[in-house]
Amino acid sequence: RRCDAAGAVEVREMAEKDIPAVAALLTDAFAAPGYSALQRAIVRAETAAGLAERRGASLLLVAEREGAVVGSVEAFTPDFLSGKQLRFWSASLPLESYVSALATAPSARRSGVGRTLMSRVEAIVWEAGESVLSLQV
Repeated sequence: RRCDAAGAVEVREMAEKDIPAVAALLTDAFAAPGYSALQRAIVRAETAAGLAERRGASLLLVAEREGAVVGSVEAFTPDFLSGKQLRFWSASLPLESYVSALATAPSARRSGVGRTLMSRVEAIVWEAGESVLSLQV
């Protein structure tokens, strides 16, 4: 938990009820500039479906302030990655946790929300006994 000028931020696991807000946040952060409303709606729907599928399997956290989701982070853990074939993962390398997406609402930027989310991911990974956490960009 972190307090900033705008109020307290609570970091917790993403719940099913958070999926629409997180999908919108990720779409706003990562959809290509110039996408039409239809294209953005498709990206948001696909993002929501992916989040629903991975909830409980990957590490999905949200930052909430005054009842609103103002940030999210997703990390893929070795347990989640085991047995999956991913184009950016080589079978010759050991599995390690990596952050696949981090986003904050425009109103929450530069207030420590991203840092707070990353600190929580790091704590979870270290508590699990892992020694490496990387960022996939």
